[in-house]
Amino acid sequence: MPYVYAPTVGGGWFSSFEDKTSLGKKVDYIMANDYGGMMFWELDGDVRNSNSPDSLVGFAATQLKSTQSTLPGISATDVSINEGNSGTGLATVTLSLSKVSTTPISVNYGTFDGTATIAGNDYKASSGTVTFAPGETTKTVNVTINGDTINESNETFQLRFTNATNATLLKSSSTITIKNDDAPAAPPASSGAAVLAVTGSWLPGFGGEITVKNTTGAAITSGWVLEFDTNFDITSIWNAEIVSRVGTRYTVKSLSWNGSLANGSTLKFGLNGTMTGGAASPLISGSTIRKA
Repeated sequence: MPYVYAPTVGGGWFSSFEDKTSLGKKVDYIMANDYGGMMFWELDGDVRNSNSPDSLVGFAATQLKSTQSTLPGISATDVSINEGNSGTGLATVTLSLSKVSTTPISVNYGTFDGTATIAGNDYKASSGTVTFAPGETTKTVNVTINGDTINESNETFQLRFTNATNATLLKSSSTITIKNDDAPAAPPASSGAAVLAVTGSWLPGFGGEITVKNTTGAAITSGWVLEFDTNFDITSIWNAEIVSRVGTRYTVKSLSWNGSLANGSTLKFGLNGTMTGGAASPLISGSTIRKA
């Protein structure tokens, strides 16, 4: 701190010509260079008695305390990842420092079950230590996610952080969300869902009408699918549509206007067919119905 000496005043008098503006710049310099603090030399009480020295000392102390160096803070991202149907994927959590550090920084991490669990084979356990070298501000941690074909809700678990060295934890955990990407399972089919009635015969051809019954136990509101085996070939159909045929088994579905069927109720569609294999009369068997 600079001083002015007045030898003719009171047998010699020291006076500081420091003020808060110049002192503040020195404080800024000290903090910018991460120095330890400021020292005042007391010469005949000049610091206390000249130029309002108490306020200067108090000002310097207050500024040094209020702007004292703080440790970098560690934050971490939350992550969402699609599950996948097989194999594995990686959920990548990014850790960031709030400011550059001149000293190494480390933090421990470990996975922690939530609705997603290790026992349920949702993800693989992971733990370790992340170290930031001086000057580094970001690091990543990868956690392995296991794929499957099970339709389920989105699930979550955590990557937790502990024992930060030379830094503080701004966030103690990261939430990892495994997003379900599997389609709902097809509703179970119900048997005994169709009856054939012959409406005309011109052997080997014939005309017929199939009565469809909803035996699923619940209302069907957005289309039905009927499967059945036959001993004939269907040559034409109305009020329904053929989806496929494999061997003797047909799959038939509703049209846009007749896809609603209350539980236990019935509807009909018509067809023409040709007998095969020398059968005496047309038959259907093994009928099942389900929601489209």
